[in-house]
Amino acid sequence: MHPGSFREGRDDGTANNGERLRNVDVTLRILGRDLNPEEVSESLHLSPTRAFRRGDVFTAGGRLQHRAHGAWVLSTRDAIDSENVVDHGKCLLAWALPTRERLKNLLSREGLQATIAFWWEPTNGAVCFALPSLEIKMLGELCHEVDFYFYCHRKQRSKKVGIALEILGRDLNPDEATAALHLSPTRAFRKGDICIVEGSSRPCEHGSWMLSTQDTVDSEDLLDHSRQLLAWVLPVQDHLKSLLAHGERRATVVFWWEPTDGPVGFTFPSAELRTLAELCNTFDFYFG
Repeated sequence: MHPGSFREGRDDGTANNGERLRNVDVTLRILGRDLNPEEVSESLHLSPTRAFRRGDVFTAGGRLQHRAHGAWVLSTRDAIDSENVVDHGKCLLAWALPTRERLKNLLSREGLQATIAFWWEPTNGAVCFALPSLEIKMLGELCHEVDFYFYCHRKQRSKKVGIALEILGRDLNPDEATAALHLSPTRAFRKGDICIVEGSSRPCEHGSWMLSTQDTVDSEDLLDHSRQLLAWVLPVQDHLKSLLAHGERRATVVFWWEPTDGPVGFTFPSAELRTLAELCNTFDFYFG
């Protein structure tokens, strides 16, 4: 994504190598044991993509079963013709933000849970997408949790799990960042340093300072990695803001999740994502 980075892929919401995606969408899902979908629709002035009540019959594994709860689901999957996750996030926000106060009142009822879910299904290989931190923050204000689901068609063991804070700037001096933040980076380089990109050497076009949990936290739970990164960075958040205010500098929070196989994902409390969003301009999500 950036010269010298430990990760590869594209940040425009599409699969690397221009491969087509099988499924991309962002969904608002409201669940409750006794949820009445008609009441939700009337309250939000929105029509769901899918809805059901507790006790409704459905088929699973060739057998008839009864729903254990009610659900109201609003999905962007068939609403917009785009493979860019950012477009889907903006579409959902366009629907939900005008009814935000009504949604908050609805969710104040006991037993209701709201989730924003991202689904990203590439054809194969390591892929990624990026989301502006402001978009993540606004989506996080609509729900209790955020789910990220991705389907990788390669079968492999989990190899990389981590979260990183990366600061980039054309003329960034990593030593200046270290002194300002009182933190030692996992990896750093200056503009002009030689970096290896796709097997070839080239001078870096910018400076970079990165702090990663990948080799520090012995866990495959990304929430553990997030808490460690926040433990490092929150005490110096004001210093980080001052550092980013000088010159053309940007901060990115990077999630790397390399699953074993099949449809996998992780769930984050929306409050934690909003806290991370205060540290950066952009989120990058990578999965192998």
